[in-house]
Amino acid sequence: MNVEAGTVVHLHLTVTDDGGQVLEHTGHDGIQILIGAGYVVGGLETALIGLTAGSPFDLTLGPEAAYGPKTTAGPQVVPRRELPRDIATGMPVRLRASDGSSVTLWVHRVEGSRAWIDRDHPHAGKTVRFHGHVAGVRGATADEISHGHVHGPGSDHHH
Repeated sequence: MNVEAGTVVHLHLTVTDDGGQVLEHTGHDGIQILIGAGYVVGGLETALIGLTAGSPFDLTLGPEAAYGPKTTAGPQVVPRRELPRDIATGMPVRLRASDGSSVTLWVHRVEGSRAWIDRDHPHAGKTVRFHGHVAGVRGATADEISHGHVHGPGSDHHH
């Protein structure tokens, strides 16, 4: 089966910066993503289209195709108690803005009673390399498509 919109892809993936430093790694179990749901950067999702189980991939993406350009001056320090209890570095946090809209912020660092958060992803503004392989591809279930994420082992299903 080919990777296409509406498929679930099991990936083993390492993300490095242009100096070769590992920024992210999926670990032994890998990750599963629903193609077309916006859970991975657009340039990676586009590169996966058409691949099959066992296919390797190795691509370098500039900021616009990866995590976007830097748009802020940098992370702001906030009291950790103002954020969800389970926050960790690299996590997105959805908060309510004063106008009632939802805002996604990224946790850049957590230390003691303080956290550093920013609208920019921690890797924004960086050229990054994605390398790994497609471990498996399957059709998504109707529930996965309607919920917009993968269900079952290896997923982050929380409802």
